[in-house]
Amino acid sequence: DLAKIYYRKNNPVKALEILHSLTLDLPTDPEIWVLGGEVALSQPSFLEFALDWTSEAVKYCPANAQIQEQRGMALLFNQQCESALECFLGLAKPASHNLSAIIMCQLVTGIELMPISLLEETSISSEFIKLYKQLLAFNSSNVLRVAMEETGRLASRLPSASRIVERIAKEVCDSPA
Repeated sequence: DLAKIYYRKNNPVKALEILHSLTLDLPTDPEIWVLGGEVALSQPSFLEFALDWTSEAVKYCPANAQIQEQRGMALLFNQQCESALECFLGLAKPASHNLSAIIMCQLVTGIELMPISLLEETSISSEFIKLYKQLLAFNSSNVLRVAMEETGRLASRLPSASRIVERIAKEVCDSPA
């Protein structure tokens, strides 16, 4: 609870210190690892730490879906798309935001994009754009570059998201350097 208070009061470093000490006594408690993953993924400056934290979390709680998802996000933000894809594909029931991450990883790695039903397209496109904005915030430039270059492939599965990515790419290209 104290770690949550520090995190909510915008002191993530203190929260992570507390959580780290808790993992020494309770290494198989997934709640500790999940909160630590949330904190570690909250800021671009913590990206390397997020990789380390989620790697340890998976060792101690390998069957936990939230931890698996956080590991995938840490890998994706660090532009390790093949490994991130493995994490997301390992989820038993991926939600829309996980499916958008799978599409992003497949897009970047050149793998055939998974089929998306018309009923899911809008929600997954919306999640894809949220993810795209997170990648911008985390300065995942290689992932973003490929996503911009692959809008044709993206349009075959997520036409709504493709149009927005194309618009962003056009704005980037048209803006003065």
